[in-house]
Amino acid sequence: MKRQKQRVDKDLQGLYQEAPIGLCSLDTNLRYLQINDWLAALNGLPVEAHLGRTLREVLPDVAAGVEQQLRKVIETGEPLLDGRVDAETPLIRESSGPSSTTTTRTDPRAAGSWV
Repeated sequence: MKRQKQRVDKDLQGLYQEAPIGLCSLDTNLRYLQINDWLAALNGLPVEAHLGRTLREVLPDVAAGVEQQLRKVIETGEPLLDGRVDAETPLIRESSGPSSTTTTRTDPRAAGSWV
């Protein structure tokens, strides 16, 4: 059983590192547990600037649009599919314009995952 968990953990780490999309996991207090390089770069901040901090602390504009949706998932246990948030991240603000769109897919069975 322990070996199987280690293998799953290793596979998830590989997925986070290799995925060509932004991935993160949040706890029930909406603190970053894990984030991949792709999403951190999109946010304009290093991975370390996210870990252990809340979504609101790191990205207040994004949090304003997504916190209510995420809390509903936590409270009801029902997944949110194809949620949409229009918000600025530091990278978008610096480079191209007023907003970016974040599409969220959450599944409460995934222990706080947010993509």
